[in-house]
Amino acid sequence: MKHKVLAFAILAIILSSFYVQLMLHQSLKTRQVDYVNEGSVETPIFAGEFPHQLLPSNDNGGTTRADDWGRNSTIHFFHLNKQTFVDRLQLCILDPECQVMYHHVQKASGTYIGSRLFPWMNNRFPNAMRDAWKQHQQAEYEQQQLLEQIDYMLQNKDISFEPPPLKILTEFKPMTLDPSQWCCYKPFMNKFLSKPDNYCGYKFSTWEVNPKQMAEIANICHFQQNISVKKEGQTKFRKPKMNVVDTRKAHRFTRAAIMVSYREPVGRTTSLVHQLCNEINGANLLRWQINNGNWNSLNFTKTPTAIQEVIDACRRCNYTAQSQNTSRTYKNDADIWDHLVRDSNKILSGVSYLARSIQQGNHYELGKKEGVELKLAETFILDTRDVSEFFKDLQARFRYLTIPEGDENSKRPYRVCHFNTTSYPVMMAGFFEGQQSYMNLTRGFLTRSRR
Repeated sequence: MKHKVLAFAILAIILSSFYVQLMLHQSLKTRQVDYVNEGSVETPIFAGEFPHQLLPSNDNGGTTRADDWGRNSTIHFFHLNKQTFVDRLQLCILDPECQVMYHHVQKASGTYIGSRLFPWMNNRFPNAMRDAWKQHQQAEYEQQQLLEQIDYMLQNKDISFEPPPLKILTEFKPMTLDPSQWCCYKPFMNKFLSKPDNYCGYKFSTWEVNPKQMAEIANICHFQQNISVKKEGQTKFRKPKMNVVDTRKAHRFTRAAIMVSYREPVGRTTSLVHQLCNEINGANLLRWQINNGNWNSLNFTKTPTAIQEVIDACRRCNYTAQSQNTSRTYKNDADIWDHLVRDSNKILSGVSYLARSIQQGNHYELGKKEGVELKLAETFILDTRDVSEFFKDLQARFRYLTIPEGDENSKRPYRVCHFNTTSYPVMMAGFFEGQQSYMNLTRGFLTRSRR
């Protein structure tokens, strides 16, 4: 009898584990909610929500219509037209078939913006991943109940025990942002390309990648145009063909808001130096981050000697300093800091690259024959100087759905390096291209990509 109870318990454990894995797999592979019935924000998921008290959109001459999404003016600068910017973004937030994809640029308020909007949009508004998150918690809850029942049978040696029906969760933990799951560059792209459905179904998503990779992500998640995936997370774009098959599964967003923030290049580079030299706790962590791709946009050499040269340059904290090391990867410290200058210049031109890529995607979609579902997008461009005002204006549209405060970047003291970028004329001259791009964005112009 004892052996029968034990065998039964082992079988129950195996079956319960299989059941949980099946539930988690199914929650990511299939649509969990009938969006015909849940096609509004009036179906709360977590306790304490009052979405029926949302403010209506402002009607200012057509900027809040859904049927013109991606068709007319598709690039919005917050500092040039704040009302239209927030009107159009609000329209996407309220639309269950519109997702917001945020390009997280290092040292351009990315952490702050993502940590505020990710939990707010994904918990408050309908999306496939929110439903998968509910399924995940329910499956864990049921597994816990099964294990408790098995434990009871083993302790009481009662094979005739009839377990009660499994209970249903009545309250769910809200989704929170784990930045490590959305970072960074090539290593992240490898993860994303292997399982895009794990990322594409969120109402709001935040991607810490470079501009070209962000364009690839928008193409894969939203436009679904012709892409061939190569090794090591790289993608090669081809001219879209009319017979491309839409492979989306767990999500059916037909509209997207592609959002990006940018920053004046001198301030961004100074902040990069501060993070590189002061905010990282110890040289070993910096070595790990460089080797694991967190700083891939800077194109640092990843050999131990080269990484040590970066650490030593932080200690000298001087653009014109010269290392005494004879086996140098970088000819001098200026060579190291110029990597940061080039990155800030490239990031600013990348804003224009991303916006033009979205325009091209729309152009292809609008060229499809009649009767084919179109997947259109609009681009929202935000200067970091305006982030506080942006959140103030957005919150005014959703008075009863408070946007969480989010995470500010840590403000560590200058324990290693207090870098004075503006005191180095040669370094400042290197920002010419970035300053031109920044001025163009300030005027609402996109920079032409160099051939």
